[in-house]
Amino acid sequence: MAYFEHLLEFGLATSTVAGVEEGRRGERSDGMGIVVQTPGQESYEPEQRVVVNAPPERVYLFDTDTGERLR
Repeated sequence: MAYFEHLLEFGLATSTVAGVEEGRRGERSDGMGIVVQTPGQESYEPEQRVVVNAPPERVYLFDTDTGERLR
């Protein structure tokens, strides 16, 4: 977990995916960034390891260059 923010009824957890590199023009090698909306009662600490799972219909993908929603 890189960063966690409580937003009243839910939280936003920002992290990277371990072992996954974007490999796009060598711009990043630290992993693919993700943001996860969590229930408000949950809390996470920086550097805490977490497992994330979600139903496919609740996963949204965006183009990193344009911000356009892909799915």
